[in-house]
Amino acid sequence: MTCLLCMAAALQGAAAVPFRVALEDGSGWAAPGAFAGHPAVFLFWDSECAPCLKELAQSASLQAAFPQAVFVAVGLSGRDATRRVLGKIRLDADVKRAIGPENPGGLLATLGDPTGGLPFTAIFSGNGSPCLHRLGSLTTEVLAQAASRCTAGSAGQP
Repeated sequence: MTCLLCMAAALQGAAAVPFRVALEDGSGWAAPGAFAGHPAVFLFWDSECAPCLKELAQSASLQAAFPQAVFVAVGLSGRDATRRVLGKIRLDADVKRAIGPENPGGLLATLGDPTGGLPFTAIFSGNGSPCLHRLGSLTTEVLAQAASRCTAGSAGQP
């Protein structure tokens, strides 16, 4: 069993991680703490990662487990490949689509994924503080736990 609760406890109250990713439609940026106090779930994926694509296709059910959060799907395959995949996969309309950095290794390591493995998820409280990260496919059960921990963390509760 992944020590999910250990990761959440270790990250609770940690300082915000300064990063931002460009929205795919060119309308601006997505960053932790930038969604009017709502928690944010950043789903990092690559166009050649089958588990990543499966996770993207399940975005509606994932959002149902954590409805107060803003979901951001961050493509790490470059602008053209990311747009090509997003044109084929039907994402929930509320999922923000973003283009990640060309060399994502440093960002992923900073967020808790030193190997650069995918899929990778980083979840932040409404104030931008990290509250959970996960390497591997995301489940509704993990998101339900994150919802409890992240909303408590953004409210300043233990």
